[in-house]
Amino acid sequence: MILGLEIGMLLGGAYALIAGKLPLLLVGGRQYKVEGIPARLIGLLLMTPIPLAFFGGIVLAFLFDQTTYAIVATIGEIGLVLVVAISAVIAVRMARKPALIVDSTGSIVPEVSEVEAQIDRKVNGSIFYLVLGGLGMAGAILCPLVFWRTSQALGLIEKHNVGHQYEGTAKAMRIISAILSVAWIGITLVGCAVLVGVPLLWHGS
Repeated sequence: MILGLEIGMLLGGAYALIAGKLPLLLVGGRQYKVEGIPARLIGLLLMTPIPLAFFGGIVLAFLFDQTTYAIVATIGEIGLVLVVAISAVIAVRMARKPALIVDSTGSIVPEVSEVEAQIDRKVNGSIFYLVLGGLGMAGAILCPLVFWRTSQALGLIEKHNVGHQYEGTAKAMRIISAILSVAWIGITLVGCAVLVGVPLLWHGS
């Protein structure tokens, strides 16, 4: 789970560093934006856990025996990821600005409607859940969650006739999440059956 979060943070940080803006998933949807130097600095912060964990592991390997090393390294890595994640959330909250436009009357209005922003959150948020679920990290929970959220997004698109740019992505993720849901739920049930059945057979013999 921690490795998956680190990879996600690394990819998001690299995108921010290159593009000069944070992914919509990290800023809270299309109604907000973080661009320029703040985005690149937050991107660098997000990229730190993997290299720091790597070099920290090398140092700890010289200081502790194998058993102690495993415990200290695991606790240290979890703490590092949590500190970086919390720091990044705080930094984003401080740096993000409303994404606003000026209409024909000269009034400042949100760039997207609340409904479209809701669709954006459901679709873009589901991408992160689908990646973690596809990697097997709570897949039996996250993949059905993606199916539910993308179904909601498609329902909003059809009802309000907005957010059609998300429709293809939402449909594709719903199909993928349905397949993965069946797979991971099946694997989970088989695993539980094995864990319960093997001891019973062992004691029965």
